[in-house]
Amino acid sequence: MRAWVARSGRLKLEEVPDPSPGSNELLLRVHSISLNRGELRTVARAADGFVPGWDVAGIVVSPAPNGIGPKEGQRVAALLP
Repeated sequence: MRAWVARSGRLKLEEVPDPSPGSNELLLRVHSISLNRGELRTVARAADGFVPGWDVAGIVVSPAPNGIGPKEGQRVAALLP
């Protein structure tokens, strides 16, 4: 998958490994993210490899294995920790 990754205080679009969700997490095909001023300031001082973006919207590719949450194919918006 592709993600914006911090490299030397700047953002670079890179290929990164696919995530492996836990038992209470779903896999989302992200269609859009939002980066706010605070996140961009964090990137300036973040360690290389930091992936910003906690506002996301997309479609559930794989629901949580424990059955909680949205089902496959549902459109969702999320604020991640």
